[in-house]
Amino acid sequence: MFDEGDNTVSRICIIAGGTGGHIFPGLVLANVFLQKGEKVFWLGNDFGMEYKIVSENNIPFLSVNFRAVRNSGIFSWLKLPITLSCSLYRSLSFLRRVCPDFVLGMGGYVCFPVYLAAFLLRIPFVIHEQNAIAGMANRVCSPLARLRFCAFPKVLPNSFYVGNPVRPEFLREQEPYVRFKGRNGSLRVLVLGGSKGAVVLNQIVPKAVNLLPLTNRPVIYHQTGFGRESSVRDAYGTYETVKVFEFTSDIIEIYRDVDFVICRAGAMTVTELTVLGLAALFIPYPYAVDNHQMLNAQFCVSAGSAYVLCQDNLTAEWLSDFLSSLTRGRCLEMAERARSISKTQAAREIVEECYQVLLSKYKTS
Repeated sequence: MFDEGDNTVSRICIIAGGTGGHIFPGLVLANVFLQKGEKVFWLGNDFGMEYKIVSENNIPFLSVNFRAVRNSGIFSWLKLPITLSCSLYRSLSFLRRVCPDFVLGMGGYVCFPVYLAAFLLRIPFVIHEQNAIAGMANRVCSPLARLRFCAFPKVLPNSFYVGNPVRPEFLREQEPYVRFKGRNGSLRVLVLGGSKGAVVLNQIVPKAVNLLPLTNRPVIYHQTGFGRESSVRDAYGTYETVKVFEFTSDIIEIYRDVDFVICRAGAMTVTELTVLGLAALFIPYPYAVDNHQMLNAQFCVSAGSAYVLCQDNLTAEWLSDFLSSLTRGRCLEMAERARSISKTQAAREIVEECYQVLLSKYKTS
């Protein structure tokens, strides 16, 4: 049930779904608007991860029920006119009832029918694209948007390059040279596969570490993903300076303590590493839509803040040689370059520009 609330506050609809890369930046912006006393609603899919995350944050949620059809087979394409019509009808009905002042789309297929509904109802909508190549919904509907924001340069025409919104605690962290000051001993390496883990990292990193001489092994923090901790721990054997865990909601504590990260190249991982200032080896997920993880990684590689390797080329022997040649001084140098390309004020800039949309709407109404 929705309570449309007080007419004296602004009403904002946020659309995001599919992956955490779309959802978590939207949640950051939702919290900023809520702190300013605005009324926020969320549109997504109740079968997606956004439903649980948004509900836990007590934000009213409406399911649009629009699935991706790309790479889904001929049957999904044949059903597309029906599913799109149903999702568009739900979006139109909801927007008519709530009468939002504007709609803020964070990407994912679920945005497409809502963008169309907002356009038909003449409700201004704003787009934010998190990756180095725009997703289908944002790319197709970009010309209709009032404003366009991008996390990487030159992703959408006539857009603001602002970065990705991150939680406020990331912005309070010290710069790399302060964190690294006084560190000695073995390198500290974080292996990060996300909440679902990365099978290839879970398999190869322990083998690579075990190939290193005992005197040259780094301290390893390894996030395995749910249900995989035991097998990864066994793969490391009796190696004592390894901390294996399924998942942590407080990853910033580990970021603060490590010198280097081995990870995928999702939009928010790349953003967090640049905002904090951390060097990385990216192993992009090879099946990401439009190969966007490789493009995300290349942004950091071109700045000298990261390395990138295709998954097919990752072997235990290669990784062992790579780790043996890595030094803390090199990690610090790359970390400072990462920090230098970061965009730390994305949330503030997006919110300020959205309020300008509100002002222009009131002036013309």
